[in-house]
Amino acid sequence: MKALGLKLRFVFAWLLAAELLGCPSTSTDQQEQHDTDAGAPNEPNEPNEPNEPNEPSTAHMFMPIATDGPANTRAPELVLDGNGDLHAVYPAYFGGDAYYAFCPDACNDPSDMQIVPLETDGTVLHASLAVTSDGRPRILMSTALDLYYAECDGDCTDVASWDNAAILFHDGDRSISDGALALDADDNPRFVMNTYIALLGIGQEAPQTFYAQCESGCTDGNQWAISVIQDQIWEASQLTFDSEGRAHLATVAVTLGGGGPTGRQAAYLACDSGCTSAEDWSGIILAVAYEDYAQEIHPAISLALTGDDGPRVAVLAETATGGKQLAYFECDSDCENDNWRVASISEQDQLGSGVQIQLDAQDHPSIAFTLANNIGVYECKGGDCISEGAPWDLKEVELTSSLPVDDIIFWPNCTVAGWAFQDPSLVLGASGAMYVGYQAADLSGGATTSDPTKPACLAGADMVLSRLALLR
Repeated sequence: MKALGLKLRFVFAWLLAAELLGCPSTSTDQQEQHDTDAGAPNEPNEPNEPNEPNEPSTAHMFMPIATDGPANTRAPELVLDGNGDLHAVYPAYFGGDAYYAFCPDACNDPSDMQIVPLETDGTVLHASLAVTSDGRPRILMSTALDLYYAECDGDCTDVASWDNAAILFHDGDRSISDGALALDADDNPRFVMNTYIALLGIGQEAPQTFYAQCESGCTDGNQWAISVIQDQIWEASQLTFDSEGRAHLATVAVTLGGGGPTGRQAAYLACDSGCTSAEDWSGIILAVAYEDYAQEIHPAISLALTGDDGPRVAVLAETATGGKQLAYFECDSDCENDNWRVASISEQDQLGSGVQIQLDAQDHPSIAFTLANNIGVYECKGGDCISEGAPWDLKEVELTSSLPVDDIIFWPNCTVAGWAFQDPSLVLGASGAMYVGYQAADLSGGATTSDPTKPACLAGADMVLSRLALLR
């Protein structure tokens, strides 16, 4: 499959006016919007019938760390296993290592959470978590130079039970995404990896995407088979397998120019068997993916499968005017060729970094997202989530204004502080429970120089922490 070519077909160049494809869509031009004094997400309502956020019973906590002193950590990735136990992985922000966390009994008592440090040589840039059918964690971690694979089959709250090793020295030429790791029907690990996108195109290596698979002894790099499946970069990849063992992939296909990326398209692909060559994968472009390097908003796409193996995709996409769009896609059959329907959930300018979709036991979608540095979840409990007026309800996960401001500011002439949230990870439990992990940055700044003997304030993050919200 050539870059965006042969087997990849466009659903639309950008929602193309959904009527042209016979795809009904909601639009913010047809939706009322409302503001809240607390800075909550401004989202669509039914005309003349304000749709207020639900008020779930919610607990919030910072994820623990396994050091004696303070440490910064990145956004967590969450998995709820078949026993109802919560698993998480979150990298240290700098200096190496990631943390695995386990919380039994649906984390009804967060104080029961136990963590294990997973050592790496170098800062973990991305970590991906999968859990076997009997609840055993598997973790993929990428640093600037190495790729690590960690697995545990015993008491995973004991670091001695873990086998953790570097499986690939990529020397800065490869990258993975959160969500890149998946387990097949036999619990064998598989992941998708791509050529690293060089800043401004300087020293850019040949664009490629790789499919990696291992059957046993997977902490030994020699046991992995790695195949080139595309001469193009597919980033932000989300891999999963259905009940028939078929591979499904949601990804962002990158077009490169001399100075870096010139285009990004959100895509869906599937593979029946093998999956080791371009010919094994077929798929379709869904939308133009949104990215804003200056605001650190990276391409975001997420994939979930229904009980009948129908793909559901959420994308932070670009509108025809270059704005942001939270888009929901669904398809039930022959999805690599088309048959997709789409709904525009939000076109708010303050949509931020990160998107994740999950389905409940009835295949109802929930989408976690960032807006104005707050975290929310859209959920659609009705049978039709596509047509105009579809019942998308907003759940507030956490507003930055509800978290007490850190009033200890070390930097000279910085006088104001606040929080910013981003990059949510979502899992759904029984009886409507939600678990949402995200990154919380403590920011400080200042517009005046109260002490002229010291440098002016340099606004930025004082600390970055992993945060977890439990919604019952």
